[in-house]
Amino acid sequence: MRLLANLFLLLFLADGGISLIDEIFRFITGTATLTAVRQPVAVAVLVLAILLFFVLGIDRRLPKRIFLPLISFALWGGVGFWPLFVTVDSAGFSLLTAAGQLLLGLMVILWIRHQSHGRLLVSQALLSGPLFSWSNTLKFAAVSLILFPFMLIFFGLASASIYLENQTAGFMRLTPAGIYMAERVYRREDKTIRLAAMVHVGKQEYYRELADSIHLDRTIVLVEGVSDRDHLLQHRFDYSRVGEALGLVSQNELKFDGRLITLDELEQRTGEDSDPSVPHILQADVDINRFDPKTVEFLNMLGQTLLNDNASGSGLKEYNAWAARHMTPSLMRTLMTDILYRRNSELVRILFRAVGKYDTIVIPWGALHMPGIEAAVLNLGFRFESQSRRLSLDFRTLPYARLLAGA
Repeated sequence: MRLLANLFLLLFLADGGISLIDEIFRFITGTATLTAVRQPVAVAVLVLAILLFFVLGIDRRLPKRIFLPLISFALWGGVGFWPLFVTVDSAGFSLLTAAGQLLLGLMVILWIRHQSHGRLLVSQALLSGPLFSWSNTLKFAAVSLILFPFMLIFFGLASASIYLENQTAGFMRLTPAGIYMAERVYRREDKTIRLAAMVHVGKQEYYRELADSIHLDRTIVLVEGVSDRDHLLQHRFDYSRVGEALGLVSQNELKFDGRLITLDELEQRTGEDSDPSVPHILQADVDINRFDPKTVEFLNMLGQTLLNDNASGSGLKEYNAWAARHMTPSLMRTLMTDILYRRNSELVRILFRAVGKYDTIVIPWGALHMPGIEAAVLNLGFRFESQSRRLSLDFRTLPYARLLAGA
């Protein structure tokens, strides 16, 4: 037990030191150089922290007051110090947490040195009495069981936040207050591109604020929205019921003041054309006839069972039964190709044509589309300039009583 505790303490210090050096180099040069070493050490610390937590419930001699803070810090670091990392937008945050880890480890070393007359690690002399006692184990288990539901909720939310951050390149962010959507601004000489992450349901103020921020001068808004010229969809997708249940509104409420133009009008426009009275709005998306038939079948099932005016609990059961029979890895790849990549490719194709003809291009698309769109914007030579966030869903205002009553 003592060897395990000392190994954890040494790796905890090593992880803090390596991370601090890496973050200093990143802060100075903009490049991480010790990732190949840092990641395995961090994983080892996390595994040992979980193991040592259970050992504390068995070995009563190990001082909980020095190891529980280290274990808590390691577990918190395993989920990126959520929610601090999502509420503190700071380039130096990782530098501060690395320094904090190293400082915490050194404080423990100093405590041990003081208690054991000069020794720097846990020695046998510091451990007195029998290894095991029922009193220690039962108290430890009782406190752990009380805290377990709260820890489960916390780490569940933290994991969901990390997943959303990774899948959307940070355009969607989950915090204790709610879900924030990012808007990023990119510039190249006198050209501006605004990428505004969207969500299907949100606060009315969220959509209104975005719509009101559109300027008039030589601006085009490239909106999403798959067309259906061949009437392949059997049901109209409607997120209004979902929005109403949550006290929110559908993305359909987002209305931009401007003049709708066609792709032909965009092609005919020259860089010298000027129409300062209103922004231009272009549906920069594909038609559903370009989708694989399996994707169309999936969308029809989704519309029939979940996303329509008459959706109900039986619809969810019907969808789950259909998904159990048809949702294969092959179908998932087909869905991703059509719903994500094919639509992104069409938007980027239109973006290339719009860049030379407008001073400002606004792209309000779903957050999952943003990583690919952002990569295309950077490949066009645009550089990131600024970022802002809008609260799209406020957890504090959700109608919990109504939701529980309808469950």
